[in-house]
Amino acid sequence: MLPFLLETLAITPLLIALTAQPTATLGVSSTSVDRSPIMLKFLQFFGAKSFQNQTNRKVTEELTESQVEELIQRWLLTKRRIFAPPYSRQAIDQLTTGDLHQELTKPSNVLSSMKQRHQFFLYGEQTLVQIIRLTQQSSNEIVAEVQIQEDFVTFERSLQKRNQKYLYQWVGEVPSISRPYRFVLKRVDNTWKIARFTPSEWRLLRHHRAIVF
Repeated sequence: MLPFLLETLAITPLLIALTAQPTATLGVSSTSVDRSPIMLKFLQFFGAKSFQNQTNRKVTEELTESQVEELIQRWLLTKRRIFAPPYSRQAIDQLTTGDLHQELTKPSNVLSSMKQRHQFFLYGEQTLVQIIRLTQQSSNEIVAEVQIQEDFVTFERSLQKRNQKYLYQWVGEVPSISRPYRFVLKRVDNTWKIARFTPSEWRLLRHHRAIVF
C-alpha cells in the first residue's frame, strides 16, 4: 500500500494513519458471560479477551465456536486489504464464497467502482464484542448473529487545481457504534468461508448518507 500512496500523496497525517492502523480486537463471545450493557462496556474498556470463557462449545461436529470467532476476526482484519489497496482478490478467494464472493468479483462491483474513483476505506476500531447466537442450517451452513463495534472513513483521490497534485480527501464516514451483524458461513471443500454478511460497508455508508457508489 505504501508505494501506491507515495506516488499520489504528499506526506500528510493521513499517510501516518495508514501505516499505523490499529489491529482488530476480540471481545466477549461466551454465552455464559454477563452481557449487560454496563458489563460489556467494562469488558471492552479493560480488554475483554482476558475475561472470555475458555469453553470451546461445538457448533457442529466439524466446527467450534472459537473457529467461528477466528473466521470473523480474520474477515475484520482482511477487509483492510480488500477495501483498500491492493484490493486483494486472493483474500476474497480465501475467505468468501457464494453471494459475497460474487458481489465482490462480478464485472461491475463495489470494488471496481472504488478503484475507478481511487477510493478506499480506512478502518479504526474493529471489535468482535460477542456472539449472540449460532444456528446450524445444515452440516455445511451456519448462521452467526454477532455484535461488532467498528468505524471507518472513506477517502477519495482528487486533483487539486491550485497545485495540480493528487491528494486524498475525506468523502464519508461511518461512526463507531456497536451493531448487530448476521454472517452466513458455508463449508466449501472442508473450508469454512463467509457467504453473506449484513449490514455491508456500502449499506452503512448509504444509511449514514456518507457516499453513494
